[in-house]
Amino acid sequence: EKMGTSGFNKQEILDIINKLVKLRENGETSATLDMCAINERDNILEFIKLGAAPSYLIENGEVIEIKQDNMPMGLVSNIKYTAIEKTVNKGDFIVLISDGAISDVNKQALQDIIEGLKEEPEITEKNLMDRIMTRVVGSQNKIILDDVTVVVCKIA
Repeated sequence: EKMGTSGFNKQEILDIINKLVKLRENGETSATLDMCAINERDNILEFIKLGAAPSYLIENGEVIEIKQDNMPMGLVSNIKYTAIEKTVNKGDFIVLISDGAISDVNKQALQDIIEGLKEEPEITEKNLMDRIMTRVVGSQNKIILDDVTVVVCKIA
C-alpha cells in the first residue's frame, strides 16, 4: 500500500516483492499473493492472484468465484499477472481466503452459508465471517492443520 501511494505502479510493486521473495533461503521458497483493490469512482474491483486460493464476490446473494492459475511469487525472475476486474455494488461482499481454508470453504459452501444467513435481519461482515470460521474450525474438529486467513469486506 505504501509503495502504491509513493508512486510505484502495480508491476513495479510486484517485481520488488518477487525479488524479495527470491532472496529468501536458496531461492526455493515461494509465496502466494492475493491482492484486491477497489476504484471507488467507478466501483471496479481488481483482483491480482499469484498462486492464491480462489476469492469470492457475493452479489445479491449469489456467490461468484474469482480464481486464476498463476505461479506463486519467487519462482521466476519476471513475474507476470493478469488482473481480474469485477463491477461491485453497495451491499456486495468480498471474501478472500488462504489455502488453509480452501478444503472447507468453496463456492458451494459459501452459497450454503449465504442461504443460512437469509433468515438474519441483515447480513454483516461479522456474521458472514463467524459462519465461515465455524465451518473451518468445525470441519477440522477444532484442530487447524494449516494457517487460516479469511478476510470479509462489505461494499458500503
